[in-house]
Amino acid sequence: MLRPLNLSLKQRISYLIKVPALSSADTLNYLQHRLKSAGIERRVFSDNGINAIFSASQGIPREINRIAFTALNLAAEAGQNTVSDNLLSQAIEEMELKP
Repeated sequence: MLRPLNLSLKQRISYLIKVPALSSADTLNYLQHRLKSAGIERRVFSDNGINAIFSASQGIPREINRIAFTALNLAAEAGQNTVSDNLLSQAIEEMELKP
């Protein structure tokens, strides 16, 4: 049941599309595609890092993006061109997510 606050929002939405959660393999492919679209063809996240992103995001693309963006910013601040597992853990912790 929708609360009255949400009812007015629902009335303004023409289309509601539910995007299913991605699998671990799909998360890897998704991140590689997003990085390639940005012109980056090398590995930026380790396999452990991909697994941590998948776990913390529960495969939800918007959360995958948020985690990756935060981790990439931390890596840039540290002058690194790859995201270490420690930086990824820091990003997830800062976002108050659990891997």
